[in-house]
Amino acid sequence: MSDNKRAAERYELPTLTAEVDGMECVLLNVSSTGVLLGDMANKFALGEPITVYIFIPLKHGMTNLKIKGTVARSDGVSIGVNYKTPTRTWDRLLKVLSTLW
Repeated sequence: MSDNKRAAERYELPTLTAEVDGMECVLLNVSSTGVLLGDMANKFALGEPITVYIFIPLKHGMTNLKIKGTVARSDGVSIGVNYKTPTRTWDRLLKVLSTLW
């Protein structure tokens, strides 16, 4: 879990991976309303719509969640993407995953 003052709790989940435009990227942290992606140096502009696929390992294989959001911040190396909570259970799933790894 990451310490910060954001409204939604952030989780550092090393077992999750992410992909944007067919490019694998580092998922630094994730919350019910946003994700911080590394290795994205100057690839997207602020305010740009973006689709992120988050890959989640489950007992019987990998599944993915397609999330449409907007680039909210960029520091030249990583980007922060804001999105509406993709499912009613997303926050609960993140909490469960944080206890497993």
